[in-house]
Amino acid sequence: MGLFREARQDIGGLRIAMPDEMITANRLVYKWPEKSIRKFTKAFVPEGYCAVFVNSGQVIGQLGPGQYTIDAQELPVIGVLIDRLFYDNAYRCELIFLRTAETRGLRFGGPFDTIKEPDFNMPVSIRVYGDYSLRVFDGGLLIKSVIGTADQPDNEIITTFIGRQLLNAMGELVSEGILDHTIPVLGIKSQASEITEATMGKLNPVLAENGMQLVRFGDFTINLKEEDEARLKDLSDKVASKRAMIGLASDPNYLQYAQGQVLEGAGEGLAQGGAANQTAFLGMGLGLGGAVNAPFQQGMAGQGMGQPASPPPATAPCPECGEQNREGSKFCHGCGTSLGPPAVACPSCGAANTPNAKFCFDCGTKMKASCRSCNADLLPAAKFCPECGTSTAPAAAPADEEPAGEGER
Repeated sequence: MGLFREARQDIGGLRIAMPDEMITANRLVYKWPEKSIRKFTKAFVPEGYCAVFVNSGQVIGQLGPGQYTIDAQELPVIGVLIDRLFYDNAYRCELIFLRTAETRGLRFGGPFDTIKEPDFNMPVSIRVYGDYSLRVFDGGLLIKSVIGTADQPDNEIITTFIGRQLLNAMGELVSEGILDHTIPVLGIKSQASEITEATMGKLNPVLAENGMQLVRFGDFTINLKEEDEARLKDLSDKVASKRAMIGLASDPNYLQYAQGQVLEGAGEGLAQGGAANQTAFLGMGLGLGGAVNAPFQQGMAGQGMGQPASPPPATAPCPECGEQNREGSKFCHGCGTSLGPPAVACPSCGAANTPNAKFCFDCGTKMKASCRSCNADLLPAAKFCPECGTSTAPAAAPADEEPAGEGER
């Protein structure tokens, strides 16, 4: 057999073999602790394993399952490795056992990098957990690329390498699928079979360069972080409710949706403000009707005159869900959040007023204080008038003015 000749008899009584408990536990890798191998030593390689001889990180040769006696007389490279400390009776090399049979139940898992859900532009965290089966088909490649010169290699040195490769490959596939809408974020659990199959196709060429093959996945779970899933479900439910209410589920019409949102918000304000808002509400309703009809009238006129289509309107994102809305929209067509400027509370009764209101619509109080000297408007926290410099503090009574009734005593 050249470098290694199958043993027919026990010569010298020297023996190299894996411990039985490691074989029983399906140990992936085991290095014989001695760094020199005596001439005519018997090597026992169990079924499902191979033995690789290494010197200074270089693979010298491999043995399959069986019983062998080391005989290097026929191979010059082994003669060069003769160990002089043993009076030319030993070779300076190491022996590493590697499991070549399929090894099942190897665990992996962890989170992917944060991925943005495209519909709501919301960052979400996705996690995977499971196990896989592995087969080593080239021990020499595995030693060169992964194990190297580790003094006491164990399963972890291999499983850590594969686990990192699995998360990277699977994370890229899931991220691409979410962005192109082939993998739904909320329904990602149902895609487990497709994800694992695609991952094997993507990862096995990489593992083949390292002498390994991913055979199959066992238990496998992929899911969203609990708080991300709850928030995303809440946003989805709001959007579904709004679309069902205005009929967008079958034919999205954002202009009609915006009209419904404005009317809904106006109705809430009417319920809170009472009859004082009725006139404004009716006027807004009439104005909104004209606004809805105007685009259609303009479109018809444009078609009759042969004018080119106008460019799409500018949009701005909703601060709550990230949905793009037309500039000037008062409510988000995705989640219903108000897009208008924040209301200003009346300093007297606390009623909500528009930012530009000068007097409270409910109690008539002036919304902004004015300078007692030049009557200019003052900011709420101003200590001096920005126009004339007069202090905003109440004027003190003159020092020589006597209190009422003081001179009558």
